[in-house]
Amino acid sequence: MNAPELIKLLENGLRMGIPLIIEDMEEHLEAILEPLLMKEFKIVNRRKMVRIGDSEVEYDPNFRLYIMTKIPNPNFLPDIFIRCTVINFTVTELGLEE
Repeated sequence: MNAPELIKLLENGLRMGIPLIIEDMEEHLEAILEPLLMKEFKIVNRRKMVRIGDSEVEYDPNFRLYIMTKIPNPNFLPDIFIRCTVINFTVTELGLEE
């Protein structure tokens, strides 16, 4: 999230339908991702648009956003769990045995 080119990468991914992975996310999400996670799309001239920062960006339905964290048991706010699919990939020996 601290990368200076993140907004540019996000805009390009949205336009071209390229998946984007954001690594090392903390327990709070940045406000710039809010319109995308809330799916606040507008239809302009039969094109689906979303507001990222100060600009309107065309949304390609093939776009996927993946957010990864190294926190073993993140304590996200309930609205994050409502908007996103959260998958815990932590594997333990007991889990593998089951």
